[in-house]
Amino acid sequence: SADADKLAINKSEAPLKVHLRRSRDIYNAHRTWPTLPTTPPLILIADALIQHIDGEWWTIYVMLIRTADGRSAVIAPPSYARGTESPAGWEQAINTLPQATHCAIQAIVCDGHRGLLWYAKIYGWYIQRCHFHLLAAIHGRRSWSTRSRHRLLGERLRQLVSYMLYVPEQALCMPAFAELECIMDETSSRVLRSVLSGFLTHYRDYRTYLVYPELYLPRTSNTAESLIGMIRSLCYRARGFRTIHALRAWIEALIKHRRTVRCNGVHQPN
Repeated sequence: SADADKLAINKSEAPLKVHLRRSRDIYNAHRTWPTLPTTPPLILIADALIQHIDGEWWTIYVMLIRTADGRSAVIAPPSYARGTESPAGWEQAINTLPQATHCAIQAIVCDGHRGLLWYAKIYGWYIQRCHFHLLAAIHGRRSWSTRSRHRLLGERLRQLVSYMLYVPEQALCMPAFAELECIMDETSSRVLRSVLSGFLTHYRDYRTYLVYPELYLPRTSNTAESLIGMIRSLCYRARGFRTIHALRAWIEALIKHRRTVRCNGVHQPN
């Protein structure tokens, strides 16, 4: 019967799962965490992943550290907290960084979560907001794809925002700023109005890489997104995890094996 076949498969899988867990635990016990850099200036790249495990929401706070002239970012041990992403969760996460690393951080690259912004302002870190998250949010409301009924407006928004993101002289942003204000006032989409309002209020944070070229800041938090993608893939292949303990153990093994993620900055010398 189908039930008997399923039971037979489960029994055959059990010894393999036990072997995998033992191998994972031995690996974690003998493999050290990546050594985080301590020489300033350092850049923190941060993002969060939310998972539903055993009837509870958990947030995994992901952090990577890159030297200004580095080509890769070192993965820091992540922090875990019940519930969704929060300022308290980010405070707890960043406080787990070694003091020597923490003191050497000068800039943060992130999606603009208020917890990260609050922490950055307390410590005087430069803030580089992620371009990808911004453009994706606009595309989600006014797509510039050929099949979109808002294609013309979406394309115009993309042009205006991209101009403000990349034009070197800040004074040249003002005409685009004014046009975006008009679009914001006239749009019927509350979500788009909120996205544009946030961008126009904090547009300087998206241009930090231009103000401090010596830091070679990345313009996106895609390095953290890449690590999050690895964790999602891990969860998919494992068909989910029953406990947060199991998830933490497998993420630990992943990070101790991977150790770094590629992270190029803008205009880095060859």
